[in-house]
Amino acid sequence: MSEKDMLLTVRAADGRRVVTPAGAAVPAGGFRVDPRDPWWARALASGDVVELGDAELAAMKAASEQKKAGPAQTAPASGSTGEKK
Repeated sequence: MSEKDMLLTVRAADGRRVVTPAGAAVPAGGFRVDPRDPWWARALASGDVVELGDAELAAMKAASEQKKAGPAQTAPASGSTGEKK
């Protein structure tokens, strides 16, 4: 099994603010951690962080891809050329 297969995507549990060992806040959108690391093993065991389920991961991935695509292009209003005078 590769190192990548061992990583979990976690987020802070509801109502908790969790920091990484480096002092940065765990992002709301998830954070990949090695559950064998003592810091993250303790955070998982105590419920400070929770593993994201497949549905949450899929929703995050879809939102990320949509954000990368940028806002939808809309056509100018009828009768408007979209040019400034």
